[in-house]
Amino acid sequence: MMNFQATIARWRPVIAIAVALVSAFASHSALAHPAHSTYAEAEWNRESQRIEVAYQLRSYDLEQALGAFYGRPFDLEKTDELDKALTGYFSKHFFLEWESSDKDSKEQGAVPAQQPMNRSVIHWIGSEFNAKVAWVYFELEIDGTPDGKKMVNLVLLDLLEQQTNVVELGIGHRHLTLQFDEENPERLVQEATGKRRLLPRLRPR
Repeated sequence: MMNFQATIARWRPVIAIAVALVSAFASHSALAHPAHSTYAEAEWNRESQRIEVAYQLRSYDLEQALGAFYGRPFDLEKTDELDKALTGYFSKHFFLEWESSDKDSKEQGAVPAQQPMNRSVIHWIGSEFNAKVAWVYFELEIDGTPDGKKMVNLVLLDLLEQQTNVVELGIGHRHLTLQFDEENPERLVQEATGKRRLLPRLRPR
């Protein structure tokens, strides 16, 4: 079991810089930046075979998303078992998928095309929020590296028009930026490039 306070303390520099960035984005024109955006910093941990995620979005939007998903009103400050509710929402709205390997298909005695997609397993860490901004922390357990897998980000896409979700994904010393919207809710994680990151790494080296 991970120490939540230690994990949050490790990510506080990321939170401070990201909140400043979000405030700066909000001051730009609507043409330059979508009216509704979320930002996530993700880092693949080779040892644990998990992607560590820090996901930022507006507290109000998160409450509305939970309300629509569960069919009842949500207040982040007053909701019992909030982590359980958040885990349920993000497990269905942010994940990676990949096909079974030929070896796995042969062992199961099935035709590869008929095999269901493998999906990442979420491991919840915790959350922080104030009246404006919410941060949620979790890990996605996968097989191998993220390269060649499909990342799916449906957060708020069924709730807000012109919603855009940006994920900064680090894989070792490589990184890439993935953008999601209603027309493109999923992206194939290709060989990570050297493109400049929007947010700093979770674990500065």
